[in-house]
Amino acid sequence: MAKAARRGDRHECPMLGPPPASKPHGSGVVIGGASTVQVGFQGAARMGDACACPGIPNAIVTGSGTVTIEHRPAARVTDRTAHGGALTSGAADVEIG
Repeated sequence: MAKAARRGDRHECPMLGPPPASKPHGSGVVIGGASTVQVGFQGAARMGDACACPGIPNAIVTGSGTVTIEHRPAARVTDRTAHGGALTSGAADVEIG
């Protein structure tokens, strides 16, 4: 089981920016989240929720195969984002299978 991700938790984005610098986007936070389910006083993150990232929009693209929140798979630490990154922080006391 992995820690539940929430609005405000961090993700890493390895996608490269435009040349000539071509640096990775770096880290950002989950900016989407459930309106009716909270984890640690923040909206629970789900597959499809947006993540702040420089440049083009980013979103969570994987989630739990057994737990849904508002009809979408719950997101957990290590779930992937559209830019090839992953969620890196979550609730210390809530785990999702």
